[in-house]
Amino acid sequence: PAGLSAGPVQDPVRGAGAWAPALFVVLQILVTVPPVPRTIFTLAAGLLFGSVLGVAIAVSATALAAVVAFWLVRLTGGAFMERFADRGPVVWTRQRLDRSGLLAVTSLRLIPALPFSLLNYAAGLSGVRFTLYLLGTILGTAPGTIGEQDGCEGRGASITDRRGGSTRRG
Repeated sequence: PAGLSAGPVQDPVRGAGAWAPALFVVLQILVTVPPVPRTIFTLAAGLLFGSVLGVAIAVSATALAAVVAFWLVRLTGGAFMERFADRGPVVWTRQRLDRSGLLAVTSLRLIPALPFSLLNYAAGLSGVRFTLYLLGTILGTAPGTIGEQDGCEGRGASITDRRGGSTRRG
């Protein structure tokens, strides 16, 4: 629609300076440790911080949320997740994580239909080493994050300025 601009959203974020990315990361962690899709944060990071910084912030926040969920399950003994541990998708995921470590985490993160939080929880219950889990999370989420932001900032989601022309912000 004519008159739609990202400026009213971007200006306060720019005004927050270095606090903006930090607050964004904290908010994403708090919201995506529970089973809430992270896609809105990926798109918002690109809109608010531009494509390069947005990808870095989104991947970092995604990795940190994954770390928090992983350690919550490991440190609590997985009490909450154990009741789901014998269900088909969780068993299948844990088996792959136990056998293949880095390759399993990376490849499972590349499957869009596999919920982010499910893999976090299953990894916490599995025997996968933490460093492999973290590296696999970063390697596996980066391509989708880049693709989502490219799709948002590029062709299909341009922001329309007041004159009715298309502008790309970021």
